Amino acid sequence: MSATLEQLQQVEHDILTRFDKYCTEHSLNYVLCGGTLIGAVRHDGMIPWDDDIDVTMDYKSFQRFIKLIKKHPVDGCSFCWFTTEVEYPLQFAKLRKDNTYMPADFFDGLNIHNGIWMDIFPYFNKPTGAFAVKLQESLLGLFQMIGEKYYYREQIRQGKPVDGFSKKYRIFDKCPDFFLTAFRKIIFSICGHLGKDDSENIRLYDLNTPVCFSIPRRNVEPAIRHIFFDKQFRIPENYDAMLRLTYGDNYMTPIVKQSHVRLEKVVIDKE
Repeated sequence: MSATLEQLQQVEHDILTRFDKYCTEHSLNYVLCGGTLIGAVRHDGMIPWDDDIDVTMDYKSFQRFIKLIKKHPVDGCSFCWFTTEVEYPLQFAKLRKDNTYMPADFFDGLNIHNGIWMDIFPYFNKPTGAFAVKLQESLLGLFQMIGEKYYYREQIRQGKPVDGFSKKYRIFDKCPDFFLTAFRKIIFSICGHLGKDDSENIRLYDLNTPVCFSIPRRNVEPAIRHIFFDKQFRIPENYDAMLRLTYGDNYMTPIVKQSHVRLEKVVIDKE
């Protein structure tokens, strides 16, 4: 039986509720971002036609979350990241609901968890020196490129056309997985330590940008709590500046978009 968008949103809201409880218990910082932030501000819930939930965490909270979740998982959920799944191709993490299934075209064939998800975007302190800024940007691009090799490899295996499979990708494709995992850990750590906690700007890792874009820290910190469906979750206190920067001055005007999720293949409960 096909899932409805409303049913999918209910499961995603449940994932966010469990995540929020976990972060509160362990003093971890996060805020809603992207379309989820618009939904909170404009609809007091998800945008009616939206099909996923986005949050962002500062580097230190994200790293603490990774360490904590190894021993104390979020109830009923699995954390998905390159440290937990070798073939995980993205530069941001996902928290997936166990015993569910939500396929995505870019994950087809990869050996990863395919449950209904919530996206977790880490952000980094942006350094001030020109060399450090360029180094962080280059390393984050390299980090993304390493992950994408699994996506490209699967596309080639399926005989699909692949654009941009450069010499660099071919080099990564020949490297053993354990080496690339270790290399990605080092890159991620360096990027997280290049800037200072009081830096004026941060870098937010986002799939929709070439690497990640620089925004004022005041646009994401500090946080307040705002209604989202029947509960309150953390959003930036300066949410208006964040949304204007990301979506323009007319972000309160709805633009209806079709869901990209194949709802007919979503499974809410596999048990």
